[in-house]
Amino acid sequence: MHNKASVRVVKFADDKLKQALDRFVMQQPEGSIYHLSSWLDACERAYQHKVYRILVEEQQQLVGYLPLTIIQPPLGKARLVATAFADYCPPLTTNSDVANLLQAALQSLIAELGLQHVELRYCAEQPLSEESLAMQLPAPQAECDSAMLSAAKVRMVVSLPEDANKLLASYKPKLRSQIKKAAKNGLVFQRATDIPALRDFYQIYCINMRRLGSPAHSLAWFAQLVSGVSGELQYFIARVYAGEQVVGAALVLYCQHRAWIPWASTLAQFNHLAPNMLMYWEIQAFLADHGVTAFDMGRSTLGEGTFRFKQQWGAQPFLLQWQRLGPDGTTQPLGTSNKSLLRQLVETVWQKLPLSVATFVGSRIRGYIPL
Repeated sequence: MHNKASVRVVKFADDKLKQALDRFVMQQPEGSIYHLSSWLDACERAYQHKVYRILVEEQQQLVGYLPLTIIQPPLGKARLVATAFADYCPPLTTNSDVANLLQAALQSLIAELGLQHVELRYCAEQPLSEESLAMQLPAPQAECDSAMLSAAKVRMVVSLPEDANKLLASYKPKLRSQIKKAAKNGLVFQRATDIPALRDFYQIYCINMRRLGSPAHSLAWFAQLVSGVSGELQYFIARVYAGEQVVGAALVLYCQHRAWIPWASTLAQFNHLAPNMLMYWEIQAFLADHGVTAFDMGRSTLGEGTFRFKQQWGAQPFLLQWQRLGPDGTTQPLGTSNKSLLRQLVETVWQKLPLSVATFVGSRIRGYIPL
């Protein structure tokens, strides 16, 4: 293997290489939108981040791949992340020998760039068992203690049947009733891929992010992301209307049998009408009817509101396992959820900013926050 395989670090990828990498990504069980060229191109074009790609090839065939982003703030040290703004983006390898070659190349790159470590984002291959959730104990594959698990971040994934009718039949009566409630309240769902839909989504997203006390991505980030969608990867903007007003919106990306919803927001003053219930039902119904079998609802904290919301749709939690890898090969866990007092203070102040100020300032600093 070591005599046949070659490793290279690519700083610039042409369209031909990007297409080959995207095909390889979607052939791998752990491949995701975060590995795809459209995501990396958006990092470069919207935020001017440098992107590196580590490739392992054998007989001119890809057998290993890891994309990386360098985040260099105006003040402070650069951070090497696999990859920026991703919940998970593990190295994609076909066997352990390839994994070793890829890690060796990664360690060399860390040293070459003069950095102390790279941030790697793994995800458990198996969902947390019901027993682990009930007892708040780690699953067998999770190397963390129960205190960490109680505040751990998980990726929530729904297994979809082959059509919307079977999906609806799988829901508990209470969930079906909540979906009907949204329709009875006069809410209307629409899908679109045009610029007005993107702007509607962005407006609600910014309002929601200020409410949460977090800076919002720039509109350029989303515009670059969707403009780069090509090949088998597709997207749509989901919108929920109350009369003429958009009260909920989400960005959905899907490819082959997998789909992701990295961002979804509703206007809090309309939540009593259940826009989230209609939006998530219509999204999943569409995906089920179009061959998607795995719907990634995104990151949540165990036990919190968003976790329970996603769980009611049948989503299973996969523990996110983030770590730092140093140039000497040593690793250490990287926390995913602990909030400092300073961060809590910043969130409180952010929530009080005028929306225009929060959006303007947030869009200029968000690119330097790797999550």
